[in-house]
Amino acid sequence: MKFRQDINGLRAIAVLAVVLFHFEPELIQGGFVGVDIFFVISGFLMTRIVLTKLDAKTFSITSFYVSRANRIIPALLVLVLLLTIVLPLVIPIPDYLEFTKRAVSAVLFVSNNYFYSQGGYFEANSQFNWLLHTWSLSVEWQFYLLFPIIVVALNRFMTTNKFIWCFLIAIIASFALGIFYSYTNSSFGYFMLVTRAWELLAGGVVYFLSLKNSEERSKFTEYLGLLLILGSVFFVNEATPWPGYMAILPVLGTCLVLFSQRYTSHITGNRIFQRMGLWSYSIYLWHWPVVVLGQFFDVPYWTFFGLIVSVILGWLSYTFVEKKDIFSYSIFFITNKLTAPIVTISLCVVIVGAYVSGKHYSKLYPEKVKPYIMGLHFYENGIQRYPDKGKVVHINKANDNAPSYLMIGDSNAAHYAYGMAEVDDRHYLLSWISSCLNFPDYTTKPYADWMDKKWLKQCQNNYKTLYDYDELDVILAQHWYKKNGVICVSEECSLNLSLVTYNDFLLNQLEKLVSIVGTNRNLYIVGFVPAPANSVVTCMKKIFNSDCERKSSAFSPERIEINRLLENFSTRFSNVHFIDPFQAVCNDQPVCTTVINDKNLFFDEGHLSQFGSQVMWEYIASELP
Repeated sequence: MKFRQDINGLRAIAVLAVVLFHFEPELIQGGFVGVDIFFVISGFLMTRIVLTKLDAKTFSITSFYVSRANRIIPALLVLVLLLTIVLPLVIPIPDYLEFTKRAVSAVLFVSNNYFYSQGGYFEANSQFNWLLHTWSLSVEWQFYLLFPIIVVALNRFMTTNKFIWCFLIAIIASFALGIFYSYTNSSFGYFMLVTRAWELLAGGVVYFLSLKNSEERSKFTEYLGLLLILGSVFFVNEATPWPGYMAILPVLGTCLVLFSQRYTSHITGNRIFQRMGLWSYSIYLWHWPVVVLGQFFDVPYWTFFGLIVSVILGWLSYTFVEKKDIFSYSIFFITNKLTAPIVTISLCVVIVGAYVSGKHYSKLYPEKVKPYIMGLHFYENGIQRYPDKGKVVHINKANDNAPSYLMIGDSNAAHYAYGMAEVDDRHYLLSWISSCLNFPDYTTKPYADWMDKKWLKQCQNNYKTLYDYDELDVILAQHWYKKNGVICVSEECSLNLSLVTYNDFLLNQLEKLVSIVGTNRNLYIVGFVPAPANSVVTCMKKIFNSDCERKSSAFSPERIEINRLLENFSTRFSNVHFIDPFQAVCNDQPVCTTVINDKNLFFDEGHLSQFGSQVMWEYIASELP
């Protein structure tokens, strides 16, 4: 088949969009549409490969699978293997154990399903998922498995010219599902094949249309397609429901460029784009771990250096892995058709072994660091002392004094429990549910498998403990910003909110909460803590001689904005008081201490360690009468 320089140039555009988006999301807000471009290209090429060989009566499903495996798997396995070996020396053990699960899902091409069960693509906790980008490979591989089987079956009953009608029906159905889920379950819509299939099949339709006339189309068609792609890159953003209506822009744009067949285009055919196109798959594989590495160590000017490193690693992977065609060789007595699955299974065994032995890796670290590496400061002796079963628990009950306060919230309330017990002798009642937003009309929208109906019911009822202890002053502490993640209590609905509209929503719910609390007792609203921008263990492990006494000013702007809103709200009521955790470690300065005397205040990017719980609660207790 003739090599298409225009397709190679499109690959370069796609990978540049994705890479620049991940390094500078504020600059290239819609760069994630590069994945949609890749999907259309893959659909076009797979349709061409399958139908061309079917017409020539030379098609073999087994050979097709081997060819696809040889294209995708080797570079992926090399990446996963190297990360499996290196990461125990870099990240906390609990994070590494989670990585091994993600690694298995990636090499088995089910990572899209696994990541869907954990949350959304744009969630804050995704920024340190070293294999997050493999979700798109899983979608493509699942398409590769099903597509030839369906086409071969259809080929028995109709001519290839009639396939286009089947494609169009499937495109409409998948596109409709994509729109539906982008508004009702955005994570499912983003990650799943059923909502992405229309993009791949759209490429197939372009192949059918190109059969009618193989001549080059006008520059206008190509330029219009590129303009649609460029527009989506700069005008689409994370808040855009995806893949919803707007996804048609990059998909249609890619289809127009493919349909134009401009083999000699000065845009897609330039030398730089041709090189980038050849390396695009490997660049895509390596760029995201490079992004995570820079965020993890908070490396200055990482966008500049990271882009260079990503391209170099992509070139190395293309030159020494992709071009070697390693799965075309037989291993001992094993036929080359079995090489890919056997190597993949072997790597899975290695990863599982790494998971089983993972807890022993703490021996590599200094003694003072081990509690942080293993997560002991948070899980074993901290927050899990008070399980989140939706029941009211007593803290300091042994003091024989009556309860002074009722604290409700989520894990952002529970991480204060250790400090309450250690530095305060007052009797507190605590009621909390993990990941639960506590409001009269809304709560957290389930985004993971463990958030079952029982959890949702507990979450909805948690704030109602206000009625059961109506004589106690109330302390409310929770993760205040749930953009794209709230659901009605009374009826099924969801809200996709920008920070501005979320603020209005938050004020409305707080006003209702104040009316429930009444005027005869006080409501203490505890704001966000000044969580660090990256892993707290980075500092503790002294990697690259990092200074554990450094200060961090890289806070989420949403946290600062929400705290300001909560403080302003509290001034409207005589019995509502705002407590700002920033004051405990910032002292009105633009930077805040995250480590004191080699003791970390935080367990992760949002929760306090035992020591941090004590420091923070000492300040909060001083604000309580």
